[in-house]
Amino acid sequence: MKSKRLYLWSTVTLTLLIALTFLFACNNPKNNFGNNPNSSDNSNVSDDNSNTSDDNNGSNNNNDGSEGNEQAEFGIFLLNLQNDNTYSISLKEPSINTLSEIVIPETFNDLPITKIGDNGFLECDNLTSISIPDTVTLIGNNAFFGCADLETVSIHNKITSIGSYAFYRCKKITSLTIPDSVTSIGESAFRECSMLTNISLGNGIAKIGNMAFYDCPDLNFSTYSNARYLGNSSNKYVALIKAANTNITSCTINSNTKVIYENAFYQCKNLTNITVPNNVKSIGDYAFSDCSGLRTITIGNAVTTIGRFAFNYCSSLTSISVPDSIESIGEMALFGCTAFSNITYQGTKDQWKIIYNKGHSWAEPKINFTIHCTDGNLDKNGNTI
Repeated sequence: MKSKRLYLWSTVTLTLLIALTFLFACNNPKNNFGNNPNSSDNSNVSDDNSNTSDDNNGSNNNNDGSEGNEQAEFGIFLLNLQNDNTYSISLKEPSINTLSEIVIPETFNDLPITKIGDNGFLECDNLTSISIPDTVTLIGNNAFFGCADLETVSIHNKITSIGSYAFYRCKKITSLTIPDSVTSIGESAFRECSMLTNISLGNGIAKIGNMAFYDCPDLNFSTYSNARYLGNSSNKYVALIKAANTNITSCTINSNTKVIYENAFYQCKNLTNITVPNNVKSIGDYAFSDCSGLRTITIGNAVTTIGRFAFNYCSSLTSISVPDSIESIGEMALFGCTAFSNITYQGTKDQWKIIYNKGHSWAEPKINFTIHCTDGNLDKNGNTI
């Protein structure tokens, strides 16, 4: 009798527990019958999955690297909505190789298309011409990488930046006009464009990445005072690409030059002094590396960046004059300059400390030198002396 009562009591208790559990679940929809709202493996995953479905695989296939994650398809194109409410554009299938001509539209859903996406037209082997609308301002990294048959591309005067490897191995391009609107050309942008002979380089250029014109053996240059330049019809001397040879003893850099390219004077051991004119904005990596006879350098007042290893192993270099326009000095820029003793800086001590605090791996660690600022002197570690 006792066991029978215990059995009935247990049955009633279990029934009540089941009913209470059901009522609690119904009144708490966030629990979703077992999905813990505090668990990143449940509700958060559910949210991500719904976003992926809505955005046609969302940011996972975002070729241009922008932070936006909304995608749409339009004909042969894939469009990514960017954070500035404009679109970047790519092919839906970057490896497609049957197209010979492509015309990129100006808008989609009444919003402008402003960027050729990273890898956007990668290795379109049969592509011979591309029409880029005036709305586009950026050509992304690898945009036309390996388009071996591409012959005609018009870079219009709204484009401001050409990405790294953008036209790498476009072996049939013979001439290019880069307008004044373009301020930067990325690393290896025209590398191995082996038939490229003529480039008109606009006056707006401020930076050219390493190896941008590497293995373009037939490029035509303008020559001025022991150096070779790329430029345009009104200014032939926009970018100083390289010294005439490594045996030069002097070079007067043209006053209209904007960029000193990487390795420009590499191992010009007989060069004794150099003045960088006031229009130059950047000095490339290794630009004066291993110029062991170089004793003094004066840098013009428009330069903002000095590249990595720019003056390394200039073992006779004793001083350098630096403008207050400088924003960064690349690593190891003065490494191996064992005779170095003075920097004349055209700004204040506080301005120099901003540069110093961005990184100071540019200096030769084994020597001491003084920075002469407009309001006093600093030691190599930025301390007042």
